[in-house]
Formats: sequence, C-alpha cells, structure tokens
Amino acid sequence: MRLNQYFITDNQSTNVEDFNRHKFNEFTVYNHENLNVSFEETTDVKVLLLGYIINPFVTELSNLKITKQLSKLTTKQAVLEYLEKCSGRFVLLISICNDTFVITDCMALRQVYYYFKDDFTYLSSNEKLLLDTLNLEPEISTEKKALVKDTVFLNIQEHWFLSESNWDNRLKRLAPNQLLNIIYKKTERIPLYNIDTLSYEAVIKESSTILNNSLLAVSKRYKLSVPITSGYDSRLMLAAGLAEGLKMENFIFNREGTYVKRDVASAKELAKEFNLNFKVITTEVLNQDFINDYNKQFIVPRLLQKTQNIQWFKNNLKSKEKINIVGIGGGLLKAFYNEDKFITIDNIIKEVDVDCNNINKKAVSEWLESTTHYAKKYNINLSDLFFLEIRTGLWASKTSLELDYAELEEFSPFNNRYFIYSLLKNTTIDQRKSLRFYKDLLEQTYSGITTISLNPDTWRDIIKKIVFYDSYKKWFHKIKY
Repeated sequence: MRLNQYFITDNQSTNVEDFNRHKFNEFTVYNHENLNVSFEETTDVKVLLLGYIINPFVTELSNLKITKQLSKLTTKQAVLEYLEKCSGRFVLLISICNDTFVITDCMALRQVYYYFKDDFTYLSSNEKLLLDTLNLEPEISTEKKALVKDTVFLNIQEHWFLSESNWDNRLKRLAPNQLLNIIYKKTERIPLYNIDTLSYEAVIKESSTILNNSLLAVSKRYKLSVPITSGYDSRLMLAAGLAEGLKMENFIFNREGTYVKRDVASAKELAKEFNLNFKVITTEVLNQDFINDYNKQFIVPRLLQKTQNIQWFKNNLKSKEKINIVGIGGGLLKAFYNEDKFITIDNIIKEVDVDCNNINKKAVSEWLESTTHYAKKYNINLSDLFFLEIRTGLWASKTSLELDYAELEEFSPFNNRYFIYSLLKNTTIDQRKSLRFYKDLLEQTYSGITTISLNPDTWRDIIKKIVFYDSYKKWFHKIKY
C-alpha cells in the first residue's frame, strides 16, 4: 500500500523509493506525493503534519495555519489542549521541551503502525508497507494463521482483532486516546482538558454546531461526497450539509441484499424530499485485475461485498479534490454496547460478539488493565471507551485505509475528542440508547429531517425476531459461510 501513505524512521540506511522525504530531528519522514505534509518550526518546537486537520471552532484555518499555531505553543499540555478540539484524518510528529511524540486524529483513522528493532524506530500507516520497506516477511502466529481460513472471521467479523497487533505480531497500532513517545518508545494515555458540564439542551446545541462547522470547514478545501442511507449517521451528515447550505453530491451504492434495497428506497425518498443532487451507483463483482492488485496492498486483504465500492471509486473517481463524508464513530451517540456487561472478560467478549478464543481473551484482559484507571478518573463508561478505542480505532479505521487505494480521502465529523467526550459526559446511557439524543440532535441540526423513517424494518427483521436470531446468529453464520 503506497498511495496516500507515509513511513518514518531514524534508521538512515532505510529508504522508501518514489516517496518525498523530509528531515525531522534524527528522523526521515517519507510520504507519497498525494499525502499532504505541512511543517513549521520555532525556537523550541517542531511540528510536522501528515494528512489534513481542521478546527471546527475556527473554520477558515488551513493545514498550514493550524500547524503554525501548534508550533507557537510552548508546552506539551498546550498542544494536547489545542488538538482536543481538532478534527480531520492526520498524524502529527511533534518535538517540544526535549520530548518527541506522535499523535493521531481522535479515532486514529489515519493509522500509526510502529515497530522498534535494534534501537531504531519504524512508523507507517500500513503494516504491509512497513514490512516491504524493511524486506521482512509477515510473522503471523499459528492462531492467526487459522483465521486466514475462518470464513466467519473474514466475512462477518471483517478481520477484527481486539489487540494492538493486526496480522503481524511484531507491529503494534496506536489506538485512540494514546500518543506514542518515540524517545522513550512507549505509549501514553491522553488527558481530557476542555470538557465542561452542560445541560442536555446545551450539549444538543453545541454538538449540532460542531458538526455543522466541521462540514463547513471541510467544504472550504474539498468537494463533498455524501452517501445517504436509511440510517442515523448518514442522515445526520445530510442534515448538517443542508443546514449549512453546502454544495454536495449525494449517492448510494446499490448492491445485492435486503438492507441495501431498504437503503436505496430511503435514499430515493430523501433525494426527492430535499431536492438533492443524487445518484444510485450499481456496483459490479470484483474483477480479477482489481483483486490481484488489491491483494498486494495488504498482508491479508479484506475482500467483502462492500469492497465493490472501493473498486468503483478506483475506476470512476475523476477528481482528487473530493472527500467522502461518513459517520464513523456514530455508535457512541447510541451507547452501542451495554455497560453492565463490561464486568468480566468473558462477558465483554460475549457483548461485543466475537469468538471467545485465546487471542481475544488476552486482548481484552490487557485492554481492561490499561483502561480501567482512565475510565474511573474521567468518569467514562468502559463500554464507550471500548467502542472508541477498539471497535473504531482498530477496526472501523480499516475502511479509511482501504479507501486510500482508491485515492479517496474520508472525513467523519464525529472524529473530534471534544465532541465525543462532551456528549459522553453530558448525556446518560438511556438518553443515547433510546435514541432520544440522536433524534433530538437530528432535529436540532435540520428541522424535519426525521420525517422520513430511519432504519424501517424489513421482512428480514421480522423473521429474525420470530426465530430469535440474536440468540442463534453464530450458528446461522456458520451455516451461511
């Protein structure tokens, strides 16, 4: 995987061919020509940005202006306080007060894989690029090798590892809520700074403003491409765009499946109601040329039905100025997991619906040990932290990386620490799980946006209730795959 990627190392004998290069202290930063790099330096501070960053509280700021503002901050705390209110998809390399660290966007949608060997540091956005650059063969455990042939893991769980490592056991991923100190070669959890206590009504208004401003800021740099479905997350993205009167292209991918058909029907209804610039895109089965090239980009590629979307973008995207607007992280607005299940390792594994194997048990055990104190200190539910750090940061972020192959950038307005933690600390689980918060937020953002049904039941939903699908779905999956 090379398109839109980066590689960072202090090993001067390492080289990434055809990449641009920049010096940062003892490190060399390599980037693909499509990936933005912004660099600013003052007497005591150096800041290098990979990707794009926005400040929804000051929408006109560019990548370079934000980088310049960061370079004028004189303490690590001041930098982290500033970044708490920023969105985007980025990696920042920062040197300040004799400290050098790497930090990502809130949900780590621009990933950091890191590897320490022989006193050298290696960082990259993709584990395959990192291994290829170092001429290393993948090192995959016996348990993980078995998963390469596990059709449920590949197709239903969609390659979801709960640990810091993906396929290769030597490489770790930097998760949300963490920064990587590359002087001491260790991770640190990021404190919370700016989160105020707000009333329910105030957090609704503030959340809506941040979302609207986020889309407004992004629209100053990119042409907005906004998919619409019958779901809540895409509806909120549409609502924010309509509220700001933004020019956007709306679309939906039409593939096989009952829920896709439901989404297409809802999208057509929304397009008619709100007079949208809308099209239905019919995808094609993956062709062999695409598969052969795609396989080269990853250690084990995800070849799912939705990979047809990436193939379509790869073949049809005409402008690199477009950005795909998505609702990654929207489950946090719905209290996706049950907090009362986050008591024991076995209960957590059952709640998040993965296999109770040694890999997952070890991963959950280590995560609990590293997270419990943080959750208590800031009064954040473990279930919400799991969704943010593990489900979003280590799994949902895979889609953003895969879209790099199609040379399409992605943006989620939810990808903002201040936005996320403000709503987590100022709403109750019941307000979110009942969808009261979400519906109120939708109507606050654009009145009347909920008049068209959200996620209406299909015949499959009715059948699932009759056969107690949730209780037996693992058996159904095994039969299907």
